Amino acid sequence: MVFIGAKRIPTVTAAQMREVDRLAIEEFGLPLLSLMENAGRALASLAVRRFTVSRGKRILCLAGEGGNGGGGLAAGRHLANWGLEVEAVILKSAPGSASEVQANILRRSEIQVHPAEELSRLDVRDFDLVIDAILGYSVRGNPSGPAKAMVETTNRAPRVLALDLPSGLNPDDGVPGTPCVRATATLTLALPKPGLLRPEAAPYVGELWLADLGIPMGVYARLGLAVPPLFRAGQILRRLSGPARGLRAAPR
Repeated sequence: MVFIGAKRIPTVTAAQMREVDRLAIEEFGLPLLSLMENAGRALASLAVRRFTVSRGKRILCLAGEGGNGGGGLAAGRHLANWGLEVEAVILKSAPGSASEVQANILRRSEIQVHPAEELSRLDVRDFDLVIDAILGYSVRGNPSGPAKAMVETTNRAPRVLALDLPSGLNPDDGVPGTPCVRATATLTLALPKPGLLRPEAAPYVGELWLADLGIPMGVYARLGLAVPPLFRAGQILRRLSGPARGLRAAPR
């Protein structure tokens, strides 16, 4: 549990979060692309707010092939719309997948989208912020192949914003894989994952923020999760360090 004010809110394991997503999409009718859009807009807003990136600043989005990658690419599109210079590097995704849909939107918007094989041509230190949307909560074990190379490259960047959890971190126990992204800040979605709160995860998580994904409250009720209305004060909450261990609304 973590606290917001005097209210306790639950954490969710990877298995519980998979069921949250399944119920929201399959039984409540919330489209996966809508969830990605909510994640992407929240991530873009936090990038501007926390890292004070503004018009003309350079952003690099590193995106995997699943929903996490799609959310990162959506964030890149919002940032480009706000006047930032955005490039993306993507792992190969299945034709018609949600992440491929997001990548195609970027291409049609004339935003540079590189395949993972071209990552070595880019110097991440030339970018004002790198977005880690490589691996989501469903991926276990050490990153391998092109994903491993992307994680290792991410760790050469001076400032990293991770979506949902740093790529390579176990969402349940907080054990970092080899390699694991060391984020400056992490924006987790819907509810905190327990691994993000473990002391050993702190060097990888950095500052921890929580964003409203738009999950219907009825989904949580179906799973027996008592979730108070968290986001009345704002779409993004920041977890406090120290004894309070609480969450507060991010400044608007």
